[in-house]
Amino acid sequence: MHQIANNFYKTSFKYFKNIFSFNFFLIISAALIIYLKAPNIIIFPRFWAEEGTVHFKFAYENNLIDNILFVYWKVGYYNLFTNFATEIASLISLTYAPFITTGFAFVVQLIPYIILLTGNSYLFDKEYKKIFGFLALAFLPSMIGEIWLNTINSQIWFGLIGLLLLFENFEKISNQRKYFYRSLFFIGGLTGLYSLVFYPLFAVKVILERNKEIVICFFILTITLFIQLYIFYLAMDFNLLNEKRFSSIGTQSIQSIFFSQFTASIIGKNTNLIFILIITISFFYICIPINKKDKISIALFLSWFGMAAFTILGSFHGNPGGRYAIISGYIVLFYLIHNLNYGEKKSILITFMLLIAILIGFFNYINKDIALQCDGKNWNNEVKIFLGDKKYKLSECPRKWKIKFDP
Repeated sequence: MHQIANNFYKTSFKYFKNIFSFNFFLIISAALIIYLKAPNIIIFPRFWAEEGTVHFKFAYENNLIDNILFVYWKVGYYNLFTNFATEIASLISLTYAPFITTGFAFVVQLIPYIILLTGNSYLFDKEYKKIFGFLALAFLPSMIGEIWLNTINSQIWFGLIGLLLLFENFEKISNQRKYFYRSLFFIGGLTGLYSLVFYPLFAVKVILERNKEIVICFFILTITLFIQLYIFYLAMDFNLLNEKRFSSIGTQSIQSIFFSQFTASIIGKNTNLIFILIITISFFYICIPINKKDKISIALFLSWFGMAAFTILGSFHGNPGGRYAIISGYIVLFYLIHNLNYGEKKSILITFMLLIAILIGFFNYINKDIALQCDGKNWNNEVKIFLGDKKYKLSECPRKWKIKFDP
């Protein structure tokens, strides 16, 4: 049975690849999926929260060097990607500035698909696993609009990129891909902290694989880690960190981890206790027979555990739900995909769970939330008013956020 299934997939995919580049087709499909999720954001782009009121404002009022080195001390980390994107946006007409940041965010959201489909992954080592991985990327049940197409939340996508690179085989890759991955380690490490959560696992990867390229990438990640730690130290030392962090951490945080970063990864926001119980029992039924020598399953578990701990500590009021649960959600689905080996009894259950998750994710995908609809005013109209009155505060999304430029 196992051999028949593998032969079927190999024959099918070879056929498609002989007609056209199937990977290229899927990457174009991914771009369409990102676009169709919220076409209004592409057609009428906007700044999102601190992206406009903090980063773009600073870029608009300051020079290149000052902006690239800018740190928003309340969050306690450096955000290179947003600094760079808003710097480019500040160089063009104010009317079209959000097109730049939205475009940068779009590219970052597309990169995980490119790595998944064109890379050489230990995790997605079969074609059907890549297809399930593609669908998981596109239709995560716990996805929220808050992180969609804005550079301030691109750090989450860089964290996902770091997760995918953790399972990448660096042994035989082209020179172009080497420099591409190195740049991702550098930018990702200097854009928030999500990528750095996987730093200990990359250290283990270096020891186990002893590959020159992964050593170079790990060295780059180490440099970014020390920079981020130094910035965090300064923020703590000068008492500049937002007081909402490291507060109200307790049993409620643990419960939120279970519901937001585990069950919601498969059944979305459904709080029906029967469904939650079925999903939990099914998942642990899959976990029990895992071979202790299965390094990928162990790495996925440690990745999820590390992300859970990180988000409890770093989230506002110790509530690791919402945007803090996105990467953990992907890890849970990747775990199911990794253990999907046709011919084994549990594969039927895994396939069923994945299909349920993808269907729920798809229905969530077509339902637009307020973050995707944007409750702020039209940016073009705001700019017209501002050009007539330079003291005017430009409204962005969400509505409560406003940009006030210094005279």
